[in-house]
Amino acid sequence: MRALFWLTALLAIGLTSVVSASNAQQTYLCDPTAQSQCLAVNASGQLTTALTGALPAGSNIIGKVGIDQTTPGTTNAVQVTTASPGGAAANPAFVQGVANGVPLAVTQATTGTQVQASASCAAAAICSVTLPAAVSKTTYLSTFAVTTGPPTAAVIGLATVSGPAATLNYYATEGTAAGAQLLVGFNDPVAASGPDTAIVVTLPAVTGGAVSAVTATGFQL
Repeated sequence: MRALFWLTALLAIGLTSVVSASNAQQTYLCDPTAQSQCLAVNASGQLTTALTGALPAGSNIIGKVGIDQTTPGTTNAVQVTTASPGGAAANPAFVQGVANGVPLAVTQATTGTQVQASASCAAAAICSVTLPAAVSKTTYLSTFAVTTGPPTAAVIGLATVSGPAATLNYYATEGTAAGAQLLVGFNDPVAASGPDTAIVVTLPAVTGGAVSAVTATGFQL
């Protein structure tokens, strides 16, 4: 009676056992409703299977999955948020290479809105540019440059970056041979003190200074 019970259970799931021509017992796992549909074993004794149906729609994930970043901000895209899970301001990704031991220019890799500003000014006059504020977004400064023509006599100006939590100060030395060449890039961009806050780069009026130009680049997110 017990043997009959187990035989019935095995047949119900499609498990059958036969004796081959060489008297070796072989066991098959088949579809109980279609005995010709059985799992196969290859010459190495390995069970082989085939996936013929499409993956059902939903949250199923198999193996390594890529993400379409062709159009940031749309379906399947990755977009940097304004805050990390811990609540701190998120730092966008930046890429910087090195050639022969010399760091290359910083390449920004972020989905934020790019902003830039540039101005050229008269000799001995204030020169300033602004990366504007944005509603509910934080402005970041990636790079800035302060350059001048060569003055009659060497002079020094104190360039400032205002808008971050602390004002940043940089000396710009205007030499008689090449003028000032103050070029600054941040691997970790400098954020404004909070949302809705602009960042301003300024070279003050320098007595005896030459013509000047100021440029700043950054982004908002």
